[in-house]
Amino acid sequence: MAEEREQQDMTGALFTNDQKTKPGQPDYRGNIIINGVKYWLAGWKKQAKGSGKNFMSLKAEPVDGPRDNQRSQPAGRRDEYEDQRDEQDDFFNS
Repeated sequence: MAEEREQQDMTGALFTNDQKTKPGQPDYRGNIIINGVKYWLAGWKKQAKGSGKNFMSLKAEPVDGPRDNQRSQPAGRRDEYEDQRDEQDDFFNS
């Protein structure tokens, strides 16, 4: 059995989001630690309109911070990304 290693500062990983059910949900999910603070990381595959070049759009959100919907969504409304964060909570905290 492989030994579990503690994640080091300034490192992270993205994994294919195999639970994606809607176009707006991230293509990749994971986490990163920067200066001792753990962040959820989400990535979307995109294509530049002018050049047609492929790139990845990223979003980072503190694991222990307020959720995006608590800052910007009306009460009682959940965004698509929040459902993914709930699943990540279970994955990374198990």
